[in-house]
Amino acid sequence: MTRFWFRTLALASALLVGARTQDDKPVEKSENGCSLKIAKSKFKSHEEIKVDFTAPGTLNKLSWVGVIPSEIEHGSTAKNDQHDVAYQYLQGRASGTLKFKAPAKPGSWDLRLNDATSASGKELVFITFTVEPPPGHDIKPSLTLAAKEFTSHTMFSAKFAAPSIWDAYAYVGIFRIAAPHDSGMKSGAHTLYRMSIGGKTEGQLSFRAPGKPGEYELRMFDSSGNDGKEILTAPFKVTAPADKANIQPEIKLAKNSFHSHQNLEGTFQIPITYEYAGWIGILPADSPHGTAQENDRYDVAYEYLSGRTGGALSIRAPGKPGKYDLRLHDSSWVDGKEILSVPFEVTLPPGGDRKPALKADKEKYAPGEAITIAFESPAYFHYQAWVGLIPSATPHGTASKNDEFDVAYEYLHGRMEGTITFKAPATVGSWDIRMSDAAFGGDGKEHASVTVTVGN
Repeated sequence: MTRFWFRTLALASALLVGARTQDDKPVEKSENGCSLKIAKSKFKSHEEIKVDFTAPGTLNKLSWVGVIPSEIEHGSTAKNDQHDVAYQYLQGRASGTLKFKAPAKPGSWDLRLNDATSASGKELVFITFTVEPPPGHDIKPSLTLAAKEFTSHTMFSAKFAAPSIWDAYAYVGIFRIAAPHDSGMKSGAHTLYRMSIGGKTEGQLSFRAPGKPGEYELRMFDSSGNDGKEILTAPFKVTAPADKANIQPEIKLAKNSFHSHQNLEGTFQIPITYEYAGWIGILPADSPHGTAQENDRYDVAYEYLSGRTGGALSIRAPGKPGKYDLRLHDSSWVDGKEILSVPFEVTLPPGGDRKPALKADKEKYAPGEAITIAFESPAYFHYQAWVGLIPSATPHGTASKNDEFDVAYEYLHGRMEGTITFKAPATVGSWDIRMSDAAFGGDGKEHASVTVTVGN
């Protein structure tokens, strides 16, 4: 009896080992002077796949290996390029290992090596693997709202369920009910807000209702890619209190001239129907007027409305003297409009045209010692002009180059004079303290420099 039990157990173990070996055997193929090899034929969704490859060194550096559904017709690099869900370039290598993530969707998939030496490139070799259905792959999608009507800008939540085979970019978005029904990728042009499902099979998403009253709906997509499909919708309505909806838009400035970087003294009022991401921006007066998107190209400062119907302005004047407009926009979306414009002027404060200058409190510092720098700066620099500690070997001239190599920095924030303290680096040698105007909004140039030595 005992011998029989052990023999039966041994036989069962042998069968299991044999089955496991059958499942796990490597998959490889050689053709057209190329080869692909993976360690097994079956993978779980999102499991790592290591692909060993060989290829002629004469292939273009942009030749590539891609993950493509097995049912796609073989032969053409262009055809494969239309359907790949992931890819990596060979970069001129004759051999190596590439790492992919198995697709979320179960089924039969190929790894295909593609020649990119010409527009009529050919598929050179392929191997096939299977993605097994993960737990939760058969969950039925659902999307539910606790209510069907919301007030402008109020927060609301939606419960959802989704199968685990949807990709990581599945999402739920708010759309106007009349917006076209497109693929996950094309729908982006019509999405007002979106929240990613993030690979979860169930949960709750939070949204903010649009400002403008009307009919809307949530739409659920299984992907944000070109092949993403709209799966479910959940309609809702937005309403606005009449007293807040009928407010007449207005901006009032306390005066029409401000010094560089001075906070603009003024107030605004707007209807609640403007979008949460509506905004007030400062633009040069000679900038063309038009849509919110056009004005966004020229603004030098801005603040969002954030659902407010009025209050004090919290925006700072530019540093550069000149004539400007304060412009109100009802939205940041593609159909956002400029509603009104108020002109004002920026002038330099007394001494605002001083020459940029830096002075260290001594010439040599021990590692870790405090380096104290006295600075003078013109008011017309951008609010985020800065002083940084940079190796002396770094080429001079631009804020972007200095920013690439600085080991410490401090913004000037409109100050025209003062002191800045840095800790001397542990690396001995020659170091510069450099003053740069902001790369974005300023002139992006280095304007002053002083050299110090760090040593024992």
